Amino acid sequence: MTDYFLNARNQGKDLTSENYWREEAERWRTSHEVLRSELDEYAHSSKELETELEREIDLGQQEITRLRGSVADLKEENLSLKEENKRTKDRLKAAEQEYQSLKAQNVSALQHARDLEQRLDDSETSNRMLQSSLSDYKRRCEELLETKALLELELEQLRYAKEVEEKIEAEMS
Repeated sequence: MTDYFLNARNQGKDLTSENYWREEAERWRTSHEVLRSELDEYAHSSKELETELEREIDLGQQEITRLRGSVADLKEENLSLKEENKRTKDRLKAAEQEYQSLKAQNVSALQHARDLEQRLDDSETSNRMLQSSLSDYKRRCEELLETKALLELELEQLRYAKEVEEKIEAEMS
């Protein structure tokens, strides 16, 4: 402060005059009012800022609480999805095993069907051969029956001729 007074004296001001001190008092009062106004404005803006920051903190804490709830829900959902994934993998593995089993059964059934088709072809061939043999046998039987009938007719004719011959011989004797 002594520098202030030295500076005022160097500028040629009378430090003992009443006017000087009134001007100084007015300058200080004005300075004080300006500073008071700035302080009030600073306090007011600080209060507004504090209120705004508290509101943002409250909102941030609410958001943190909401996010923590969401995290908990997501963890629970994640666990549920992991369990569902495991069950799905197990079902898929069982389905794959069943598919492999059915595939093997299909291969076996196809082989069995081929074997049956071959046996059917063999049976049809055998049946045709038997039909042919049976047809030949029937034809031979018919021929033999015809031959037998002719032989029986000849035999009957021979008997009749013998009877006639015996009658003639008996009549001649």
